[in-house]
Amino acid sequence: MNLHRQLTQVFFWGDSFTAGENDYRRGGWTARVSAALMKRNHLQRQDVAMKNHWRAYPLGIGGETVDGLLRRFESEFKSRAVSNSRRLVCLQYGSNDVEWHKQKNRVPLPIFIRKYQQVLTFFQAQGAEVLGLSIWPTASALDGEPDIYGMVRHRADLERYNDALKTLVEQNRGYWVNTCPPTFHRDPGSWLDADGVHPSAQGHAYIALQILRSIRRIN
Repeated sequence: MNLHRQLTQVFFWGDSFTAGENDYRRGGWTARVSAALMKRNHLQRQDVAMKNHWRAYPLGIGGETVDGLLRRFESEFKSRAVSNSRRLVCLQYGSNDVEWHKQKNRVPLPIFIRKYQQVLTFFQAQGAEVLGLSIWPTASALDGEPDIYGMVRHRADLERYNDALKTLVEQNRGYWVNTCPPTFHRDPGSWLDADGVHPSAQGHAYIALQILRSIRRIN
C-alpha cells in the first residue's frame, strides 16, 4: 500500500483580522483553521486512506495594507515553500486600504487592484491556489465616523472595494470567500467585537468555518 502523503501548505496573509486580534477565546480565525488542519494530521496516523499532510503559516500583521504585503510576501513565501508541495494562499486585505485619510482612501481603489493583481500574478506563476477573502464589514454607527483607533471608513467604499476585489479574484481563477455572515446586518452585535471593527470570537469562528469549507471544496 502506498502511504505517501501529499504535503499541502496553507499561507495566511492579512491584517489584524488575520492576526486574530480581539479573539480572546481562540486567538483568531487563522489559529482555528490551523488547529483544524493539525487535527487532520493527527487523524491520519489512524487512517491510512487519508492522503494529505497539512502545514499552516499565519502571517497576519495588524494595520497592514496591500502596500505592506507587497514588501514582504515574496520572500516570506519563498523561505517557506517546499518543493512539490501543494500551496493554498489566503489573502485578507482591504479593511485598512479603504480607510479615509487626507480626503482619500489610504490606498485608492485603482492602486489597490493593481497591487493585488501583482500578488495574484506571482502566486499563479508559483502554481499556488488563491482564496481571496471579502472585506469584513464594520458597525453601521461607524459609517463615516472615527472608530476607537481614530480610523474612518465609509460603508459605500467597503462595498465598492469588495465588489472590485471579488471580480478580480474570480477573473484570476481564484476562490472568492464571502466572510460576512448572512445575519450580520440583522444582528451585528453577535459578530462584531465591542470596537465595532474586528470580528468577535463568534465572528472569527464563522470566518474559520468558511475557510475550511473552501479548502474542502478545493481539495
